[in-house]
Order: sequence, then structure tokens, then C-alpha cells
Amino acid sequence: MTKSILHGATVVLTLSVSGQAADINVYPWGQLQALSIEGEIGANDFEVFKLKATSLVGRVVVFPRGPGGNLIAALQIGEFIRLKGWGTFVYGECESACAAIWLAGVPRMMMFNARIGFHAASINGQEKGNGNALFGAYMTRLGLGYEAVSWATSASPTEIAYLTPTKAKELGIDVNVIEDQDKQANAQPTAPPSPQAAKVGVYTTTLTDLHLRSAPNPRAPDVLGPPPNDYIPRGSQVVITGQCQYGDNVWCPVSWGDYRGWVNAYFLANADGRRVACVMSTSALGCGPPDQTAQSQLPTLPQASAQKKCGPGPRLQVAGCYLSGYGPLYCLEFRRQLEAADGCQW
Repeated sequence: MTKSILHGATVVLTLSVSGQAADINVYPWGQLQALSIEGEIGANDFEVFKLKATSLVGRVVVFPRGPGGNLIAALQIGEFIRLKGWGTFVYGECESACAAIWLAGVPRMMMFNARIGFHAASINGQEKGNGNALFGAYMTRLGLGYEAVSWATSASPTEIAYLTPTKAKELGIDVNVIEDQDKQANAQPTAPPSPQAAKVGVYTTTLTDLHLRSAPNPRAPDVLGPPPNDYIPRGSQVVITGQCQYGDNVWCPVSWGDYRGWVNAYFLANADGRRVACVMSTSALGCGPPDQTAQSQLPTLPQASAQKKCGPGPRLQVAGCYLSGYGPLYCLEFRRQLEAADGCQW
């Protein structure tokens, strides 16, 4: 049984000025469920979050965005996210308590231009050691090291230290960065996918009862142990956690709950039902020419002329396009159609 580090905590601390409540909403579409947290985290927001999140099933990604707020509520939300094994995605600004929520994601994702900021815990602008201790214990439970804890609490309450992909790598914080869609779309065509081109953090579905191996080899030991519980059941959701290995078969490192190992990607399906091995390499056993059906299924949306800044709905849908495994050209065109339909600009 997992015991919360917050059990019995009564002190109210903030990672920024508190007193408001966040706007928490569910945006279901396709095979993905998005749960957005917009604005300042209030003292009662964990109860609101839990009420809306408890009934969600399948693949869920949480999109936190805001200036911070109540630390206790943020850490409770984060613990809930980690226990569920949900991903987190930041596409705008996420600071202080908001960043604490983002840390809980499996995987953690961010747009290339997102701003994720950290600083020391405080009450009314005054740094508090017990708040930093709670936050440090929380980060440790998420599997982060002392260096990451020290850095995340190093800035004073009146300052913000922003996490860059480079800094995250230095600190051992795993982050998947979604690059600029326009740059990707205008890039020159490249060679067929290589191990470096495999998408990390993508949710996939098992097409059959599937063994989880300790190495990319069908004769490697089962991670899950002896029969009869030595396989991942058909229809389960697994996450690609690293670079796949190519050959006659494509093997990918994945996580399933608390377990990690290797599976044959021919028996994994992405969001549009295609075998992951065949998407990555048409020369893999059992695969043929690339399937272009997803491109032909791009939805046709009505046109609009007004120009305003796009709200969270369109942004979440574009993020979902990437999370579902579609390519940059597809997601860029989908974004442009959403802009036209909503009469907004990115």
C-alpha cells in the first residue's frame, strides 16, 4: 500500500500567492482523455480534481497551467496522478505549485516553448523550511535525486528558476519535448525511421497477451515472473519509455504499471490501430508498405474568419494529436483547421 507523504499534514503552504481556485475540466476525445488544470491552485482543488478524475478510465493526460498556488493541494494532485500512472503535458506557463503537479507525470511532456518554473515554498512571500521539506520528500517519492530537489528549491520565493530540456537532463528529470510543428513540417524528408527516431512517451495498446522481457530477445527472462501471470493482458495500455531496437523485429522498451521491460512492437498498436513496428520500419517481419489511412482521415472542419488567441480546447486537441502518434505534417494541418474553425490564432 502506498502511503501519502501528506497524511496528517495541516499546515497550509504555498509555492506562490494563494487564495483562488483553478478551473478543472475534462476534455475527452478519441482514445485519449485530457484533464486540464487552469489557473491558481486553491486549497480545496484536490477534492475538485479527485471528483472529476476518479471516474476516468483509459489513457489520461493532465495539462496543468498557471502561476502556482496551494502546495498541499498541488502535491495531493501530483500523488493522485502518479498513482494512476497518468502523463502530464505543459504547453504554456506552469510555475511553482503547477510545476509540482507536472513533475508527477509518467511521462512528463512539454512544448518546445513551454515555461516550467520552480522556487522555494513560502507563506506570504516568506520562505518556509517545512514547505521545502514536504516538496523535497514528494520529489524523492517521484524518483528524483537530491540534485533535482536542491535546484527546484534554490530560487527565492520572489524568483523563478525555469527548467530547460538541457537542465532537466543534467538533473535526471526525464522530459519529452514536443518540437516546433512548423519547423518539423518544413524540414527536408529524412531516411526511414532509425532507433533515434522512435517516439518516446507514446501510449500503445497490446494486440495480444504479451510477454514483458528483460532484454530485446524472445528468449530473455520474463519480467513478470512465472506462469500463469507472466504476460501483459491483451488490450492493456503500455508506454514506450526509450529508443527502440531495429532488425527483423522491432523491440521497444515499455512500462506497464510499475513494471519495465522489452516487448516486440509488432504486437503493439498506436492510436489509429496500426502496428507500431510497421509504422517505425516497413522492413520489419510481417510489415509492408506504409499505411497512409490516417492521413486520409483528417477531419474536415468549418471555416471561420475572426482572429483571437486559441483557448485550451484547441491546444489540448493538437497536443492529443501528437500523443496519439500522428506525424508533424498531419498535426500541423489539424492545428490550422482548428484555428480556422475556432477563428483563433496560436
